[in-house]
Amino acid sequence: METLFLVCQIVLGAYFFFSGVEHFTKAKGLIDYSKYKKVPMPEVGVYLSGVVLVLGGLGIATQMQLFWSYSLLAVLLIAFAVMIHDFWKTTDEKQKMTDKIMFQKNIAIAAALLMLLAK
Repeated sequence: METLFLVCQIVLGAYFFFSGVEHFTKAKGLIDYSKYKKVPMPEVGVYLSGVVLVLGGLGIATQMQLFWSYSLLAVLLIAFAVMIHDFWKTTDEKQKMTDKIMFQKNIAIAAALLMLLAK
C-alpha cells in the first residue's frame, strides 16, 4: 500500500505541476477568461496561481513541504471554485453545467487534499 500511496502522490503532484505550467504557457487565454469572470487583477492572479500550482505540485510529488503544498493548493482550489466557476451567476445552461462540474471537482479535490493534510 505504501508504494501505491507514493505513486498516487507523484501522479497528484504532476497534475498540479502541469496545470501550473499551463498558467504560463497559456497565460493569455487564462487572463482573458479571468477578465471575463471579473476576477480582480487577472494577470497577477494567473501568474501567482501558476506559481502555487507548480510549487505545490512539486512539493507533493517529492513529498517535501506537504503541509504547505496541501494547504495552499486546497485554498487555491476553493478560491477558483468560488471566483471562476460561479455557476449560480451563469444564465447560459451549457456554461452553468460546465461551471457546476468544475466547481464540484475543485471542492472535491480540495477536500481530498485536506484529508491528506489530516493524515
